[in-house]
This record gives sequence, C-alpha cells and structure tokens, in this order.
Amino acid sequence: MSSIDIDSTIYEMSAPAPPSTPPPTNGPSAPQLQLTPEQVKQMETNRLKAKAKQIEAERRAALANPNSSTNPSATGDGLTKRKGGALDDIQPAKRFASGYIEYDFSKMKDTKAGFMVDESEMPGAGGQTLQERLLEQQRRKTMHAPAPPIDPRSAPKCEACGKSTDLDPQFEEVFGVRVCYICKEAVPEKYSLLTKTECKEDYLLTDPELSDTSLLPHLLRPNPHKPMWSSMQLYLRSQIEAFANTKWGSLEKLDEEFQRRVERKKEAKDKKFEGKLRELRRKTRVETWKRKGGGLGGGGGKGGRHEHEWGQEAEKDGVVTRRCVECGMETEEIVF
Repeated sequence: MSSIDIDSTIYEMSAPAPPSTPPPTNGPSAPQLQLTPEQVKQMETNRLKAKAKQIEAERRAALANPNSSTNPSATGDGLTKRKGGALDDIQPAKRFASGYIEYDFSKMKDTKAGFMVDESEMPGAGGQTLQERLLEQQRRKTMHAPAPPIDPRSAPKCEACGKSTDLDPQFEEVFGVRVCYICKEAVPEKYSLLTKTECKEDYLLTDPELSDTSLLPHLLRPNPHKPMWSSMQLYLRSQIEAFANTKWGSLEKLDEEFQRRVERKKEAKDKKFEGKLRELRRKTRVETWKRKGGGLGGGGGKGGRHEHEWGQEAEKDGVVTRRCVECGMETEEIVF
C-alpha cells in the first residue's frame, strides 16, 4: 500500500458521519394520558363559558354599531330569524337607552310648524268645513237662547219704541237693556258704544271705575286696528253718561271740570316753557359777558377790579331783575 492510500484512509476515518433518521422501532408505544370524569366535565364547562362570552361580545358590538356588516339585525337574514320577522324585540343601544324615543313616521302628519294647519284636520273638526262649523255654532247658540213666549202679547218689547219684539240679545245679556235693532241704530246718542279711551278722556272716568263690571258692564270685541292686541272694551253711552252725572253732579259740572283740567295743563306747559327760556337767556348773558373779557368775579377787560353798580330793580312774576349800569350785566333772583 502506498502512502497516498494510507492518507485517504486516515481522512475517511477521522471525518464526522452525516445525521440520519433512526429506524422505527417495533417495540410498545408510550402510554397515553387518561382524563378523569371530573376533568372532562370541567373542560366542557369552560368551553361553554367561553362560547357564551364570545356570543355576548358579538351582540354588544352589533348593538353599538348597527350599520356594521357583522350585525345580524341589519341584514334580511337576521330579521327573518327572529320570531316571525317581528321588530318588537329590537332594543336601542345601551348608551342611548335613557333618552331613546321611538317614532312611527307612518302615523305622523306634517302640520307646517303649526302656522298653516288645514282647518278640516283640526281636532274636533270631524271632516267639516269652516262654513259648516260656523253654522253648527250658530245652531248651538240658537238652541241655548231663551224660548219666545207662547203669547206674543206678553213678549218683552223695545224700551225705546215699545212695539218691536225683535230685541238685540247681546245688549240684553251684557248691558241688561232691551232695545230692538232699528232703535239701536236710530238713537245713537243713547245706544251707541264708547271705547275705554273715550270714556277716560271725555267723561273723566278712572281705570278702577271702568274695570268694575258691577258699575259699568262692557262688551268685548277684537281690536280692528291691531288684531293681536287685547280686545276692545265697549261701554253703552247712556250708562256712561248716567254714571258721570252721578259722579260729577251734572253734565255742566263735568264740562267745568274738563275745562279746568285743560287750563291747568296749559298753565303747566307754559310755566315749563318759560323756565327753559329764562335758563337759556341766563346762559346767553354769561357767555356774552365772558366774550367781552369780564368774569363772574367782576374782573374788567383791563385787569382792574370792577364793582357793580346796580340800577333800579324790576320785578315781574316773582323774578327780580337787576342790571349793572357800568358793564351791563344782569342778574335774576326768584322771590318766594
């Protein structure tokens, strides 16, 4: 054997062998783990609890996000799986449960914000038109009206003409006056109606007197100029004149009191005007004196001391006027 063969033999003996899979053994296999009945029962319980938690989590997520594709109630299949497809068991989300209001839009009506409501759909209308409801109100009013007497000769007659029995029921109900429609229009100086303002200005009556219905009954009617304002209070002229006659003694004394109040208002107005005029004159004189170089202390234009030499006093309407002879300054004093 040569030296080359010896070296190759030594190298093959020293090189490590490659890994290989051991051959299968035909001996007995390892013993398997045997579970007791208690352990099997505990495993089944844990599995059911985990499944229940998973279902509860999915249900909460579906209620919190109803538009989600995972929500079974948002699809047709989920609805059909419920009891007969009914929606009564659908509940609001937990965070909206306190303020949740359910509306049935199929039963709601558009009322145009309450400003343009169809009168035929108003409560109690019963499908009637406005004209039909007015006729119904008139019929009810006629039914509640007192029945006419059986004997026309015993029927109440107009207190003005003493003949007509066609009396105005409103005047009789409110004012207690029996007057027919013809006499009411023919005698306006007795049966005409006066507003509350006219009673206060022309007959000098006060608000408490006009508000007492036992003294002066009044008729309420809507304001023709301002429909949204309070209703007008209308009084019967004959009752107003009778009350004013009792209060002031006679209509002549009422005229005297009216004239006295007019003169008193005029005097107060003139007095106020004269006071403003005197104040304007006083300010004008002071400004004129200042522009001339004088002063309230009596200093002249040349810087010397000036002593006023007052002229004769003039008194008019309780006001004493004095004028300096040298500088022309005037003063006014009110004498009480």
